[in-house]
Amino acid sequence: MEEDFSKFVHGFSITSVGIFYSAIMFYGGALVAVNLLGPKEYGVYSLAFMIPNVLIFFLLFGLDITAARYIAHHLGKDSREKALKCAQTIFVVRIPIAFLSMIVFFLLAEHLALVLGQDVVTGLKLLSAYICLFLIARYQLAVLQGYFLLKERTLVEAVTNTLNLVFLVPLVFAGFGYISPILSFLGASAVGIVQAWYYLERAHIPVFRVQFEGIKALKEYLKFSYYVYISDSFHISYVWVGAVVIALYALPVEFVGYYRAMFSVTSTVVLVSYGLTIVLYPMLSELNARKEYERLAFSLRTVIKYALGISIPAAMGMLLLSRPLVAFLFPRYIPAVNLLRIFSFRMVFLPLWSILATALLTLGREKRQSQFSVFLCSSSLVLSLILGVISLEGIALASTVGLALAVSLQYRELKNRVDNLNAGPVWKVVLSSGIMCVVICGILQLDVPDYVKVFASLFGGIVVYALCILRMKAVTPVDIQIMHSGVSVFGRAGKVFEVFLNLAERILGM
Repeated sequence: MEEDFSKFVHGFSITSVGIFYSAIMFYGGALVAVNLLGPKEYGVYSLAFMIPNVLIFFLLFGLDITAARYIAHHLGKDSREKALKCAQTIFVVRIPIAFLSMIVFFLLAEHLALVLGQDVVTGLKLLSAYICLFLIARYQLAVLQGYFLLKERTLVEAVTNTLNLVFLVPLVFAGFGYISPILSFLGASAVGIVQAWYYLERAHIPVFRVQFEGIKALKEYLKFSYYVYISDSFHISYVWVGAVVIALYALPVEFVGYYRAMFSVTSTVVLVSYGLTIVLYPMLSELNARKEYERLAFSLRTVIKYALGISIPAAMGMLLLSRPLVAFLFPRYIPAVNLLRIFSFRMVFLPLWSILATALLTLGREKRQSQFSVFLCSSSLVLSLILGVISLEGIALASTVGLALAVSLQYRELKNRVDNLNAGPVWKVVLSSGIMCVVICGILQLDVPDYVKVFASLFGGIVVYALCILRMKAVTPVDIQIMHSGVSVFGRAGKVFEVFLNLAERILGM
């Protein structure tokens, strides 16, 4: 069983390195924007970006996930020709949507700026071009994902995020203000599209050539994509619920900056699930197509176990490190520390949301997943409107509670679909995280600068947590074997990781 899982591990190992690098570039850019723009300018940028960001996921209409799923499904049945026709058929639908939406949004820019109550007309007009480029880029990444060209997909994202940071810094210092991140997005996305096109052509996958598979096939794709569309669009609406409620209550624009900045900090944990789901979509599609349900269940159990093993200690650590972390990285956002503390609990549920959504969409529960996404958005909105009367922290609490409730519904539904599904040794992870927190609390009592507290807590916390989960047998020999398989793809560079894995095996055997 674990040998069959090696394909997933190899794919995740490749993507994880690229994702880690991309995360440094992406959040480095966010850090630059947050600090150099300041709460007010960053708040204006957040408001301008809010409408197109929500609109994009409605315009995607779930076709990217549909492409990745059906391409992998056809390849699983050894039908390469049908996989290519699927990609080309979805391309026929995507292109007119991309260009028409760009034109319409450009024409509506002035009216939307009036609704937002801010002078963001220029930013909205620039974002109309970003919408078009984003839709095309996402289509290309989905095709690379479906064909399991994960190395190429990872390289495209790495280059795009690097250029985004490279372009952003001079634009901010040149005085472009809130439109600096928008301009950097445009330039980086354009380069990413050219790079992805090159990889697809080199692999003899001519996705930009029009070939319509037929109405019957299109109806099948659109039926599936409709539920994906509902799921994605309402999830991204949930992401912006807090900013909408802040605007409805006419709170200062700085509050939007505080809220969005702290929300984004805790969203970094999504990288855990992002790397997993990139590989999970094509893998589950192949296993489902071949009706290999035992391997499918093993894969899901393992992924959920690994996600919780990372997200639970990350959440508990963030709760304790909120003040020194903000003081070190975002000194102008000290008033938002309590927001970060509340959002830290989201870090447990964010990776699970993505993983469970992937599984439900892939395994024939797309309608239920769309309903859960609607519930997530609507419950968070209602709770935010109620608790937002009390304070800004109330809105953050509403977002966190809404996510926890939605994830519990997802998990219950998936247990009805997949036999022998469980979340792994959660109590051992929680206990190990608790011991880690005791060590961090001790470090925080030291009379040293904030950055020393942050780095010392990270290093000490990771070491203590790793020792605890090994001694409590939360990690098994099978897990170590899977990790060995994963690092083997790096060749000689993987020898460094092998040293730690060999040490873990010795501790596990004590």
